[in-house]
Amino acid sequence: MGYEWVAPVDEAADGPMFIPPKYGVQRLGPACMIADTPGGGGWGDPFTRDPELVLRDVWDEVGSVKGAARDYGVVIGADGRSVDFEATAALRVSRGEPSSLHREKKDD
Repeated sequence: MGYEWVAPVDEAADGPMFIPPKYGVQRLGPACMIADTPGGGGWGDPFTRDPELVLRDVWDEVGSVKGAARDYGVVIGADGRSVDFEATAALRVSRGEPSSLHREKKDD
């Protein structure tokens, strides 16, 4: 499931506009377009996401059990209907420090 956004188009730009694969673009006029993207990048460190929300994504089939562990550090129980909180905590700790992209900015 993707998201729709509207962005201004530079009328003075020379040459064709490059659109990556999996993006649908619709021009609305000389200065605006709509692009349907395959998904959003999210916000913050994915390993801090509420495990219950990750489980719900698996139930809704917008995520997988394997992806829950790999992308969010969430271990889904063997029953497929619950979070293994102990294993989730261990997996999240084993990852170590988040990348600099996901570290909170500290004021000096």
